Amino acid sequence: PARAWNPQHRHRQGIGGGGYIAKTIDPSKLKFTNHIVTLKKDLCIYLSTDGYMDQFGTQVRKKFGTQTFKELLLKNQHLSMRKQKELIASAHAEWKGSLMQTDDVLVIGVKI
Repeated sequence: PARAWNPQHRHRQGIGGGGYIAKTIDPSKLKFTNHIVTLKKDLCIYLSTDGYMDQFGTQVRKKFGTQTFKELLLKNQHLSMRKQKELIASAHAEWKGSLMQTDDVLVIGVKI
């Protein structure tokens, strides 16, 4: 049986509210919070799916992880977006090694 949704319970949720969530919750009734971000020169904004962080690696048989992904972005944010793209793609390929990709992988970066 489906678990009842509790609005007080905070959890990750896709913006579109698709998949399992749409079967248990009416997406049109979901509440979202607006945030205002002050744009400054050289500010980098990244959007990604969870596929990058959830990829298993051949050497350690564990997921890449959110913290490692954040560190990769922070360490390289001063570089051009083209160079960041190359580093993000090569880090993923190196981590994944010969394992199959386990999920969709999308990373979008914008530098102001």
